[in-house]
Amino acid sequence: MRVGLGRTHFNIVAVATFMDSLTEYFQSHELRSEIQLTGNYARDNFDRLEEERQGIDEEMGEDLSWYNPPNVNRCRIYIRHTIDLYDTDNWLEYHRSLSEKLNKMHQIFSARIATL
Repeated sequence: MRVGLGRTHFNIVAVATFMDSLTEYFQSHELRSEIQLTGNYARDNFDRLEEERQGIDEEMGEDLSWYNPPNVNRCRIYIRHTIDLYDTDNWLEYHRSLSEKLNKMHQIFSARIATL
């Protein structure tokens, strides 16, 4: 699920996937809460946000992953958690956790993105 953050090319994204983004294999599942930057200025905007990385990580209460691949105009700042999507008994907890992370990311990033 992707929701705009008040500016074109900035989205907050909720991901539940059967693929582990670290290994790029389907060995484990994950939840990701992420800020996605796209467009011609994605890399420049990413760099400006990354200048505040330490403060952002501290506000978040955990280290975020900062992903800025070369030659691509799409960058991501995210939190990932390994889960078992087949374990339906935990889905309510997965939804709660994902909602908490997305709301906190929105609080932390929305004002910063508005000033870019």
